[in-house]
Amino acid sequence: MYELIERPMTPDERRRLLDCMPLAPSPFRARPFKLRIAAELVGVLLAVIILVWRHIVPASMGVPAAVGCYALLWLFQLNERVLQPLRRHRKANRKVWGFRKVLDEATTVRVQRVASARVVQITGDESTVCLFDVGENLTYWIDPYFMLPGRPPKEWPNSRFEVVRIPGWEEELGPFCDGERLRPLEVTESRDCCFQEVFEVPKDGLIRQSLDAFLRTARGGNTTGSSRSTR
Repeated sequence: MYELIERPMTPDERRRLLDCMPLAPSPFRARPFKLRIAAELVGVLLAVIILVWRHIVPASMGVPAAVGCYALLWLFQLNERVLQPLRRHRKANRKVWGFRKVLDEATTVRVQRVASARVVQITGDESTVCLFDVGENLTYWIDPYFMLPGRPPKEWPNSRFEVVRIPGWEEELGPFCDGERLRPLEVTESRDCCFQEVFEVPKDGLIRQSLDAFLRTARGGNTTGSSRSTR
């Protein structure tokens, strides 16, 4: 089953969509950054202890000298350590704030509802396409990696899900599942098919062919590729 509807934006839906693109965390709170600082401080402390223990420098000068050297290191690497991470952080959150603005102004959402008992997975280097049988002479194409939040949900592929569009925002959001996890009829690799040569993926993902007929077309009539059945 495939259904395209438009419905009012509810507070619950707004919160659900908001979770698709959270604000990027501060780069200075990230675990790698903290570990790097901790390792550097331990290194400085050990250097001071060794210098004082070997009587190379007096204890009264060791700590101030170490602090001064460490401060100079930060000064020389200010662009790499501070300015560049801040620019990347602002750039990432600029898109988030734009998304939130569009979401705040939206009063309706456009929703594609899909219910299916048959799905085939096409795996590639960067994504995994799912082809759902949604009725006679209809197949629904979906690739969660090219949507927000950019990854498949836990129970994926699923027997029932929704894909959402917000007016004024290009990317689709979802899929949001409310069915049961589906076991694919088969999993095949994209190199065994010639999708790009056969057709251009419709913007709505709806292919006017049955699942079996589309797969035959995509494979050029060859059904002896490296696909594997999961039944």
